[in-house]
Parts: sequence; C-alpha cells; structure tokens
Amino acid sequence: MLLLCLGTVGSVAKAAYAPTDGIRLFASAGLRFDDNVLLLGPGQSVPLGYGDKGRGDWIRSAGMGWHAETRHSRQTWRIDGQFNRNQYSDYRNFNYSSWQHDLGWDWAVGEQWSGLLNLSDRNDRVDAGYAPGVAQDEVRDRTLRVRALWAPNAWLGLDGESGLTRERHSAQTNYDDDLRSATFGASWSTPRGSVFGVHVEQRRVNPVADPAAGAGSDAYRLRYLRFDLVWPLSAKSQLSGRAGRVGASVAGEAAVSRGIGALAWRWLASGKVAISLGIERDFDDPGRSRTPTIHRNRYLRLSDTISEKTSMNVEWRDEKRQYDATPIGCERTRMLRVSLVFRPDRAVEITPYVSRAVRSSQSDVDSYVDNQLGATVRLYF
Repeated sequence: MLLLCLGTVGSVAKAAYAPTDGIRLFASAGLRFDDNVLLLGPGQSVPLGYGDKGRGDWIRSAGMGWHAETRHSRQTWRIDGQFNRNQYSDYRNFNYSSWQHDLGWDWAVGEQWSGLLNLSDRNDRVDAGYAPGVAQDEVRDRTLRVRALWAPNAWLGLDGESGLTRERHSAQTNYDDDLRSATFGASWSTPRGSVFGVHVEQRRVNPVADPAAGAGSDAYRLRYLRFDLVWPLSAKSQLSGRAGRVGASVAGEAAVSRGIGALAWRWLASGKVAISLGIERDFDDPGRSRTPTIHRNRYLRLSDTISEKTSMNVEWRDEKRQYDATPIGCERTRMLRVSLVFRPDRAVEITPYVSRAVRSSQSDVDSYVDNQLGATVRLYF
C-alpha cells in the first residue's frame, strides 16, 4: 500500500520538492533478507521454542520522516523526525518500531555568544554486534543537551556543554542507566584552518536497579582529559585526531585509568571519490558493559560518485572490546557494507545494499556470521 501511495504522489513530489525547502517530508519502504535472525553461532540450531522457521527471514519496513527549520535574525529552530515500522515474515514476534525525534534551537547573542539547546528521543533495535542471543532487545535514549560558546575573536573559543541521558532497554534491563555529563574547554584556530583544542569532561553513570535481580549496580564516574587537533594537509586532504586519558572510579573499588585517542585521515582523491581512514580507542559506552571495557575501532569508508544520478558507498569496520574483569576476555566484530544510491529524480532515492558481520568470541554462543541483502526506496516531497 505504501508503494502504491509513493507512485501516486510521485508526480506531485517531483514538482514540489527542493533540498533547500524549509519544510521537507519523505516516505520510505524497504525489504531485506537476514540469513541469521537469531544470531546463532556455527553448529547451533534454532531453539525448539521458535519452531521450524529456520535461521533466515524477510523483513519489510515502511516509514516516514520530516524536517522543519525556520530562522529569525540570529536564531534558528529545527524539528527533525523519523518513524519506521519493521515486520518479519516468519518471526512475527520480532516486529518492532524505531524512531528518532530531535527538537533544537541554535541561538546566538551578538557576535561573540552562540550555542544550542537540543532534545532528542530515539528508539531502535540493539546493534547485532552488541547483543548476540538477545534478538529482541530495543534501546530507548532520551537526551537533553545544552551548549554555549564564547568567541571573543576569530582565533579563540571557550565552550561548555552539559547533558542528561536516560537509557532504557526492553530486554537487557541490567544495562539501564542515567548518564550526566559536563564538558569545558578551549580551542584555537589558525588562518590556514588548523584547530587545536583541550577539553575536560566528567560523566556520572547511575545504573537503574534491575527488578529481576532485586538491586542495581553502583554508580561510577568517568573523567576525561582530551587534546584535539584538525590539520588540513592540503586542499584535498585533512588529518584530525585526539589524545588523552580517562579514569573510571567506582565506590569501593580501585580507580582504573586508560589512555584514549583517535586518528582520522580524509582524502578527496578526485572530484568524485572520497576516502576516509581512522582508528579509535576509548572506554565503551556505559550502556554496553558494567565492567571497565576498552573499545578499539578501525574503519575505512569510500564514496564514489559514479555519475550524476548514481553513487556508491563502501564501509568496513573492525571493532574489538577488551574486558578486564570478566572471563569473556575479548570480543571482535568485523563488518562490511556496500550500497548503491540511484537518484532517477531529485525527489526519488533507491538504495540497494549488502552487508556482512562476523563476530568472534571465546564463547561459541557469542560467535556468529550474519549476512543481509536489501533495498530501500525513499520519496521526498
């Protein structure tokens, strides 16, 4: 029915849509095949409770979204939203809805003061790389962010930011928590585009009690000291990075301190090809683990504008998590995704894609291979 509606209003959208419109809407439909819905490891069979449905399934999705923006003098107000309904052919109890809504105000007072106020609400299925065996876990994040920047001149900026996030899981409720953060820092810019910054940040994680366990975990703090650098190597190449240290302290336990950092290189090889390489090392998201966990990530991204109406995107990621205090030890997930984007008209976007995820762990239960093949159609109006 959604595809029929897309075709019906296509001619209207073609005449009405423009990327610069203050109000933009879109509708989408998608179909994909997942050959390992339950994220089963090699040699594992589908549990008896799921019947004889097999490992794979077809998933249909339908959605809509919107963007509205208005500006008055130096003030800009934005509303963004997206809603998707995902339905499985066989595993119908896995059906779920995902959404994200953002309400923002970019403010400015005079020439020196600016900032933002942003409220977001997001709900989605937990990434396959995080929760094998928990195929129905959804996570909802509600976040409030406030930021202010004072730039007394063209080369110096002082900024501060505060945020509050409430994270709730539908299945892994032991990972529910409230996160409060505060950041202060300064940055210096040069006439050639280089930027150097130093920031300090503190996060306080308050885990929510798990009713099934009868108690919650102790709160803990993360303290960051970070140095940032953006360095344009040439007109087509840019190097960026950060380095610092983070400390984690939990009541009654010895503090843990680790070095963190990241390095990224972006190269515009031509007017049509862009390549990005990067490595990262940091403490993992608090909603992922209750133990000190080092997260390492390497990635390669390539985009190629094949023609005026066709482009290709390739992304490869190699993520590794090192658990210091549990018998799990190390987990590694390698992912590859290739997609093509066809734009036969400015208001129509067709995206076929294929992806593969390979996860390895000391436990066979947490190791799996997952392949997906699908396509989405999006109509802007």
